[in-house]
Amino acid sequence: MASIIVLIVPVTVFAESDTSTLTGSVGATMTISSPETITLPSLVPGSTVESTSQYVTISTNTSGWSLIVSENSGSNDGKMEKSGGITMTYPVYVKGGELSNYTSLTSPVTLKNATGGPCANQNIEGIFFQQQVAANEAPGTYSMTIIFTANPGGY
Repeated sequence: MASIIVLIVPVTVFAESDTSTLTGSVGATMTISSPETITLPSLVPGSTVESTSQYVTISTNTSGWSLIVSENSGSNDGKMEKSGGITMTYPVYVKGGELSNYTSLTSPVTLKNATGGPCANQNIEGIFFQQQVAANEAPGTYSMTIIFTANPGGY
């Protein structure tokens, strides 16, 4: 007769573990809404005209931001232009937001620096544009592209 011998050997099983880090990022978001068209009153030679009050709306999840207005002619002279490349004698001026005095658009102009928490649909009101018209200004329709820029994270 054959015998079977069973040998029982205790085996210790060690558990293995590892760790993982779960990460996620929330990016800065910002939206800006500005007037599609800003119309100055009739440009009468020898006068200074001012636009009606305008506003820009900003929403952001950043803790600080700035609102800057500039013009897009490429020459940064701040002057409105008509066809044929003829510019007005004087640059356009702007004020509003935290800027109470008119400043020429010959370079970008900061209208507001905001600190604190996020904002939703914040209106920056009381933005005005001003144009001095020289007595000898050439007749025609003048225009310029105005750029409102909201910079997240401060200024």
